Parts: sequence; structure tokens; C-alpha cells
Amino acid sequence: MRPIMRVPQSSNFSTSFPGTENPLSQSGAWRTAVNFYKQPQTTPGKCFANAATDNVDDAVATLVSPNMGNNYRISAHVYRAALYTTLFSHEIGLYLRQLIDNSNPSNTLVRGYECLFPFDSGSFQIFRWEAVNHAFPDNFTQLSVTTQNGGLQNVQDGDLLEAQIVESNISVYQNSILIYTATDSVWSSGGGPGMGFYVNTGSVAANYCITDYAVQRL
Repeated sequence: MRPIMRVPQSSNFSTSFPGTENPLSQSGAWRTAVNFYKQPQTTPGKCFANAATDNVDDAVATLVSPNMGNNYRISAHVYRAALYTTLFSHEIGLYLRQLIDNSNPSNTLVRGYECLFPFDSGSFQIFRWEAVNHAFPDNFTQLSVTTQNGGLQNVQDGDLLEAQIVESNISVYQNSILIYTATDSVWSSGGGPGMGFYVNTGSVAANYCITDYAVQRL
């Protein structure tokens, strides 16, 4: 059952995606990656990928207004359709210090930290995106994580997913329980909070997605 209070009141930014947009913009609050990337889109109460992402072309967006600084906590509730399962990859990503650079019209760059929540809980990971672009689509580094309190449990409809960064320390939560920690100092500043979706052909983008998004400065 989905929680009644969907967006934390103490957040400095929050949205429940009230409109229909493709791609996500909310009057310029979000920057989406272009070129070979897909984009997040919204229908009222949902945000999900606008197409299958089979070639490391995740649907990603960064919050650019307001500026949230370097230290913050992202919160998002999950929508998962009843009985939904898939034989293919389907992931929700919460991104920290994510920077999307569309200045080169043929080669968008994306960097930051991705906290990756698979629908089946089997392979939680944190990746550092090393200025990923069309020429180097697999330019990632998997961070070493410390599992806390049993790690990620099978993600259910209404679950609260959170990712936090303070200085070089990353913390990940499920339903307010700490489940992973990691430390990395490569991306020490810049960028902003972000989101992403990886949805292979055969999965249904709107069946595993987020229903709100909030950021609290720390």
C-alpha cells in the first residue's frame, strides 16, 4: 500500500509529476540528455522512460533549478504494477552530482554517481559515470559498497527509495532503512540530483517507475 504522505514536507524541492510531458521539463527545472540518450517522460503521477534503453542509452535527467549544492538527499516513491515481472532488465536510478552536458550537438556527456535499483533486487550497484558519451557508452566504474541491514529487498509498489551524498560519503536507503554505503571522491562537487531509467525491450517502462521526487539540502 502506497504511503499517504508521498513527498517529504521538509524537502527543498519536490514534485509529484502533475502534468504530461515528453521529455520531462517542468518549466526548465530539469535538463534531459539528448543525442543517443532516451529521456524521462511523465503522465500525471508517474515518471518513466520514453523508450526502450537497450544500448546504454538510459533515460536520464538532472535537476538544474533550484541549485541544490553538493550535499543532499534524494527521495522517490516507487510505482510497481500489480504482478509485474519481466525477464529483461528494468531499473530505476537515483543520481548524485549528475552533470549533463549537451553543448556538443552530436555528443552529450553525462557524469555522476548512479544508485541503481533493479526491479528484482538481485543486483543493486553504484556506478560512477566517467563522462559517458556515445563514443564511450560503457565508461563506468562500479564502486565498492558496504551492505547494511540485509541490503535491498525486493522493491514493492509504494516503497521509498533514497540516495544521499555528503562530502565523499554515499548512503542508500529503502523505506528509511540504511541498506548500502560507499565512499568516493572523484566527483567532489558540481552537477546536481538526477534520475534515470534503464528499460530493455520486453519490459514495460510505466510498470516500474517513480511517482514523486524530492530533494533535501544537507
